Amino acid sequence: MVTQSHRFHIDTGVRRNIAESVLRHLNVLTDHAVHDLLSELGAEVPPPLHRLLHASVRSNIRIFGELLQTGESMDRAKPSRAIAQFTRVLAQNRVPLHRLIFMYHCAHNSLE
Repeated sequence: MVTQSHRFHIDTGVRRNIAESVLRHLNVLTDHAVHDLLSELGAEVPPPLHRLLHASVRSNIRIFGELLQTGESMDRAKPSRAIAQFTRVLAQNRVPLHRLIFMYHCAHNSLE
């Protein structure tokens, strides 16, 4: 099976404006994504993990905004300390990997 990367070009000025808006509204976007995620998952995320979840989502959005701002490929994104910590705590609490992937997709959809 052959796959192709479907990339499109965004005007540099437009891309930077979007990135600046994402970074300027980082806290509101994070709160919105976390709220949607917790509403979707309910009790599946224990309250003690909410702070770590918030930090992880915020970090993901910040990384996205920074890569968008610089024009670097999203493939260059590396997990931050907050993301790694949240993932580690989920593993310690025996939360399956598919749950983490589901959380990522829910937060991503909320941000879109």
